[in-house]
Amino acid sequence: MNDHDTDQLEKVDPSEVFTALGFPKEVAVNAESDSGECQSMATNVVTSSEGEAKQSEAELEVWLSMNYLLNHENLGDECAKAERSSKTGAVAGFLPRRAVSFLVGDSGIGKSPLAYQLGLSVAAGVPFLGMETESGLVIMGDYENGMEESLNMSKQVARFLGISKVPNNFVVWSADHANGKSMDIQSICERAPQKPRLLIIDSLRSHDAHFEKHDHAAEKMNQLNRVAHKSGAAILLIHHTRKPNREHSAPALYSDDTRVMQWLKETAGGGALMNQSHTRIAVDSIDGRSHLDAALILRWYRKGKGEAGPLYLERVCDGDGEPFGYRALTDLRLMTNPDQEAAFRKLPVKFVFNEAKKAFGRTDDPTNKWLRKCASLGLVKKVGRGRYERTDKTTDAAADLVGK
Repeated sequence: MNDHDTDQLEKVDPSEVFTALGFPKEVAVNAESDSGECQSMATNVVTSSEGEAKQSEAELEVWLSMNYLLNHENLGDECAKAERSSKTGAVAGFLPRRAVSFLVGDSGIGKSPLAYQLGLSVAAGVPFLGMETESGLVIMGDYENGMEESLNMSKQVARFLGISKVPNNFVVWSADHANGKSMDIQSICERAPQKPRLLIIDSLRSHDAHFEKHDHAAEKMNQLNRVAHKSGAAILLIHHTRKPNREHSAPALYSDDTRVMQWLKETAGGGALMNQSHTRIAVDSIDGRSHLDAALILRWYRKGKGEAGPLYLERVCDGDGEPFGYRALTDLRLMTNPDQEAAFRKLPVKFVFNEAKKAFGRTDDPTNKWLRKCASLGLVKKVGRGRYERTDKTTDAAADLVGK
């Protein structure tokens, strides 16, 4: 098309074009004058559609919120919050915030000193058995020990942790001091001058025996979970196992054949206690039942994450021979399985998952569980996605020899 043709097009009357196409003359006549209005109407339609869409989105968000519903994006956000809570909770990867957890074990094995060590570690922001903590207000609800015992235990554990004094943000509720009244967890959390990081109840049975009754357990746990969620605290309940069955003894917690949730069936009370909690920690004494030189063994199950552990604990004594803290043991012999020990020795200092799988000679899931066991024993650490390093003493000795 040349310039002459373009000029001719500019001279064409729009009404003639409409008439030639078969439109009524009045439409053709008004076509030119209405073109601006048509464009304006089209713009209004688009603007109106966008407004309706935004209003619809806002109404959807309100509806979702009012009914506690989550779309895919919001579900991802909530999962991310839960993951962050677990990783940076009262104890990273162990006790998340805004959740109720259990520590279950037999009477007299040393749960109270362990609970005090946990509470003081969080209050001071120092590691608990090698796991990172987030400092904050810690409330220790102690029904099991008198005020003098509580005072002495606090000072002993503080010395063991290397803390100059018991932190002011570690506070104790004592049954002796409460004049027969029970601890009001909801009121304490709601009226605290700062949000509590960790609240420990030792023990649940002494605090409220209704938790063990099937007719009350679910509702009691619901109430406690609401308090934890609203306050943002990690709530840990110290609880007992039921009385031993002479015909069917409890499975050995240190055995690879024992699943944590199987062992936790020995918990006193209804299944609602375990089902409505987040982290379920099993603790048992192993003295006299194996060759291992350890006082306690810990294994735990985290909701959405599965089993972790074992963690073997040594009871450390002061210069006078008085026990005053727990320390995690690191020893290849704690593997308690010759095949697993042999597979571990085949691993190089740095390795990837497939190399571990080849050394172990098993499929993905058993290999993953074995590596997590190695990590809990302090023999391995994960340094990246699918990448690991050995941290055992044998590796250190080999590195020293290479340096020489």
